Amino acid sequence: MIPEPPDMPVSEWNIPDDGAMHLIFCRGYSAVSTMIVTATKQWPSHVAAVRTIDGVWIVAESVESVGTRTWPLWRYIKNYNGSIYTAKVFSVMVPGVVHSRGDAWHWMLTNIGWNYDFRQIGRILLRLKAYELGLITEAHPSSGVDDDAYICSEFVESGLKAGGWLVPANPLGFCTPGDIAAWAAVTIERRIK
Repeated sequence: MIPEPPDMPVSEWNIPDDGAMHLIFCRGYSAVSTMIVTATKQWPSHVAAVRTIDGVWIVAESVESVGTRTWPLWRYIKNYNGSIYTAKVFSVMVPGVVHSRGDAWHWMLTNIGWNYDFRQIGRILLRLKAYELGLITEAHPSSGVDDDAYICSEFVESGLKAGGWLVPANPLGFCTPGDIAAWAAVTIERRIK
């Protein structure tokens, strides 16, 4: 059974420009998104970072169609609520350290243009299935491999690491959108439209 996102009231994105880097978690219903939530047994299929640049909220993410990119939050939300994707978008703020250090956001911006890591997502899905079948029981770290390609959670995790945060890996040694959402430093604040 695929877990559902938290049931929260829907609100507009009305977070003041506080200089902080925020995270958003999405639940998509594309084939790749469904594969991710089914394999991980976690509700989010995607994670991205959000911050303002010259007063405009910008999303930094890695997606299978393009790789790592930035684009305006208003367009991102419109696409998720429109005909391109059907997803629920959630906002969180990583409290304290990340927004007091520009290194996380700087790292993400300087790593725009890399490919999406289809090999990594394949390795993770195979490892999850092998673990589920009892074929493996120990971690085989692969998250954060510097191969110039990123899945969404690896991109966000690497950015956070550059800012001094270490997101705990799951027992199989990698990081998923759900692992970041469940991390103690993250608080889900609202569902946005």
